[in-house]
Amino acid sequence: MALTLVLGGVRSGKSARGERLATATGLPVTYVGTADATMAQRIAAHRARRPRDWATIEAGETLSLPQGCVLFDGLGVWLARVDRGAALAGVQELIRASADRPVIVVAEQAGQGMLPVDPVARDWLDLLGEAVQRLAAAAEHVELVVAGRPIPLQRPPAREGQEDGLAACARGRHPPAIACQPGGGRAAPAITIVGIGADGWPGLGDEARRALVRARLIVGSARQLSLLPAACTAARRTWPSPIDPLVAELARGSVGDGVCVLASGDPMLHGIGATLARLVGPQRLVVHPHVSAFALACARLGWPEAEVELCRSAQAAAALLAPGRRIVIYAPVQAVAAELAKRGYGPSRLVVLEQLGGPAERISEATAETWEHQAIDPLHAVAVECRAAAGALTLGRHQGLPDEAFESDGALTKWPVRSVTLAALAPAPGLLLWDIGAGSGSIAIEWLRAEPAARAIAIERRADRVTRIRANAERLGAAGLSVVCGEAPGALAGLPRPDVVFVGGGACSPGLIDLCVSTGARVVANAVTLEGERALHAAHAAHGGSLMRLEVSHARPLGSFSAWRPQLPIVQWSSR
Repeated sequence: MALTLVLGGVRSGKSARGERLATATGLPVTYVGTADATMAQRIAAHRARRPRDWATIEAGETLSLPQGCVLFDGLGVWLARVDRGAALAGVQELIRASADRPVIVVAEQAGQGMLPVDPVARDWLDLLGEAVQRLAAAAEHVELVVAGRPIPLQRPPAREGQEDGLAACARGRHPPAIACQPGGGRAAPAITIVGIGADGWPGLGDEARRALVRARLIVGSARQLSLLPAACTAARRTWPSPIDPLVAELARGSVGDGVCVLASGDPMLHGIGATLARLVGPQRLVVHPHVSAFALACARLGWPEAEVELCRSAQAAAALLAPGRRIVIYAPVQAVAAELAKRGYGPSRLVVLEQLGGPAERISEATAETWEHQAIDPLHAVAVECRAAAGALTLGRHQGLPDEAFESDGALTKWPVRSVTLAALAPAPGLLLWDIGAGSGSIAIEWLRAEPAARAIAIERRADRVTRIRANAERLGAAGLSVVCGEAPGALAGLPRPDVVFVGGGACSPGLIDLCVSTGARVVANAVTLEGERALHAAHAAHGGSLMRLEVSHARPLGSFSAWRPQLPIVQWSSR
């Protein structure tokens, strides 16, 4: 199962470290003592701090180890009492026993001083060094304790053609997975991520099971951890709420090696795997995916996955709503039903899929407007076939939403100009937009609707408009929009550096255009006033780019006839 070797000098804290590791297994512990009567005071102190439910046995010349977790404390003392043959046989028994139970060996660290002159002491030191090296070669984890602090000792890299890990050879196991690093180098992965479904342990592949059995620490939700058998003896940590502090620990590597993280289904599909990959890079991860709830939902309903959208909240689904669209949502069904009904999609087909892939799987169906509150397992997904009610405002994913989709006091870039402006801004994954003088937030909101993987910050000086921007963003499925209440350029201080800047208001503010250009971002600015137009002509003269004048007219009644009613012309400058 796992062999752990804890090394340290005299009074280094190595015994206490071994006891903590044994306690963390959660298994019944047998303490194998090696000290003799001359160490009675030390024995009493150790016994007093150990849990009372631990069994204690004395190590004889021949080792016979019980089931459960075995803590063998004091290898060097025991070696001094037995001959070389019994010593090496005992070491081999410790290695053999670790194949089906956790074994923790606490030993003195050899080689820290001068070679003894006394031949008996020299023979003991030679035997201790040989025994420690054999155990270290077979151990899953080796730690050196100094001043009470454990220092993990990494296994040296294998030579070309040599299997990585004598422990794997000793127990007939495959060596642990290796993650590729840029440049062709190889290194043991810092974090292993295992996707697990409602079917629990039986649904895992052999590699995923081996990773969990070998782990030193397993992180997951309480539900996920409860699915693991007793064979997984690693220490366990449940995710805190919020999870950010523990995610930061994992990213820093401060929790040590041998870490396994449990994820629901496919870790790289809206999961913790995707989060860790962004933080630490894929070279530090080994991922064992499970079938996702998304894939299972599509399979149960007979929906082609390529034609189905996936999102993580009822609010995010708002940007996807359109008659005929199919969506799988990882959110509570009550919130989904309420959101659909509020947006005029009450007739939509609603399918609730609980405990997908597990023995308690259940599927129920209604419409959003007829869904009644009932007991639903927390582990569920919601599948939606969108159907709009009569008179509902239906919005596609195209640029240039109708003006009536936004609440506004008139500070709104009208849809024809908005379409041209968004084309100039060119939303793309990962790009950050500053929307300066955001008004109703229409540009930033449509930027996020056009590219969900982009980011946006709306800057608006009026508090009432800030409130309106947030309401528009929530209603139109752009809940990720950040809004800053303040006047540019002062309000821009401290903001993350943008990739793209839109100036929709305040183009004639002294220094604003130059400041935006100095960020290195692509800048697009619109102006409707003569003062703003002069500022854009000056920007064009100073920085190049392109100037464009947009004039739009709409047919409107004029008595019993119709005539063109022009909007105010817009001048648009793009830095490149």
